[in-house]
Amino acid sequence: GRHHRSELLIIGSSNDHPEEHPPPAALVEAAAAVAAGHDIEMERLVGDGRGVEDSKGGEAAEEEEREGKGLDDLAARQWILRQPIIYKFCAYGFLKNLQFFEAYLYVMLLAYGYDLSHIGLLQGIQACTTVMCEYPSGVIADRCGKKISLLSSFIMYMVSFLLYSFGSESFAVLAIAAMLYGMGEALRSGCHKAMILQWLERHGHLKQKTFLYSRTRSFSNLGSAINAVTAVCLVVFVPGSSVIFLGSIVPMMLDFILVATYPSYLNVWSETPATMWSLVKDEFSALVTLMSHPHNRRKVLSSSIFQASHKTLKDYIQPIMVILGGEMLKQWRVSGENRVRTLTKVVIGCTYALFYLVSCAGTRNSWRIAGLFSSEKTAMDRIFDAFLVLAIGIGVFVWTELPVLVIPAYLFLYFLTNTRRPLAMSQVSELMGKKRRATVLSVESLLNSIAFFILAPACGFIAHHFGISVLFLAFGVSGLLL
Repeated sequence: GRHHRSELLIIGSSNDHPEEHPPPAALVEAAAAVAAGHDIEMERLVGDGRGVEDSKGGEAAEEEEREGKGLDDLAARQWILRQPIIYKFCAYGFLKNLQFFEAYLYVMLLAYGYDLSHIGLLQGIQACTTVMCEYPSGVIADRCGKKISLLSSFIMYMVSFLLYSFGSESFAVLAIAAMLYGMGEALRSGCHKAMILQWLERHGHLKQKTFLYSRTRSFSNLGSAINAVTAVCLVVFVPGSSVIFLGSIVPMMLDFILVATYPSYLNVWSETPATMWSLVKDEFSALVTLMSHPHNRRKVLSSSIFQASHKTLKDYIQPIMVILGGEMLKQWRVSGENRVRTLTKVVIGCTYALFYLVSCAGTRNSWRIAGLFSSEKTAMDRIFDAFLVLAIGIGVFVWTELPVLVIPAYLFLYFLTNTRRPLAMSQVSELMGKKRRATVLSVESLLNSIAFFILAPACGFIAHHFGISVLFLAFGVSGLLL
């Protein structure tokens, strides 16, 4: 699912630095001549090495590119935000995160009769499937294009959500749903980032990638916040847990339609499609190269392990609030078992909404926060340290049964994660230069999935047999020691 491999075909091998070349007058002249009905040889159309990039062609596309180049940072950012496709990029992340079951997945699975070790196993199945589908999904992207691969992922998600709605029937149904979700992750992950980088590169603004990714990710977090509020309404006013899964299919359908309207030049595929073996060989070669350089190794491992750590721990707020939140409400003289259960769900949903609203602010300003440190890498390291300290703090608060302190700690945990991610993407994408950027992003995503595959079942086992507080304490202490 790391489908950045074909992005180099956008502008051709002879134009690795588009800002260094003047606009190809030959292409404009050729387009005008074609419109006049003249017979022009194809060699003249592609004589400058760029090729015909998309179906728009002609003066309009070239004028669009000229307008975006040669600007200082502030003017470049203003120009970027005026482009209509930016609204689509932001809407994609907003809709993608409208998975209404997210804030209640653990709660519903526990209500089905499963325990935390089962939940960890499901996460492991999902991560394992993502790893196994890594290279087949790369072949699909290479042969069919990143847009087609992204559209295919939405189909997998929709079928997965449908099966999750029948999860109370048997664990096997849940396992199949987790596998389909993992396939969707493999097909989707990395595609949209590659499209954004591709668009920036086309217009000569690749150095604005942290700024634009911060902007689009902030809309993803906004979608997650609205997702949590909508989920509260569904669990409180609509009977049956299956509805919350079925309702999540609608945003995926809308996102499918949205991505289908992306420009054709963002669906670039390889004229010489790679085989699965060539992808494995290329990625293994990149992995060896990255791991052999301590500077590069630290960056890619830091990025992937941090993401896997957050993904593993982020939803334990649900069982924490089920255990401690109910007792807190009873202390506040809320009576009646059903009322306590309903209000606990409301608190969980509102807590998630608050998490993502604060995360949205962190993401939008991550490039500013990075400026407070000597480098982006230093900012990443300090954020990781703070994450581990917070994990220890959460463990202590759960141990001492202080839910009023757990929520602010979790709030900061989400803030740190969403502040760090744009910085990590910027750092990792630059490790081996433009020509191998796709492969590096693919390696980072693969290591992320492998780390999650290891961490999720292990953390579920520890939480079930020793307690959630022990899990967080052990995670934070071991992380700081390592």
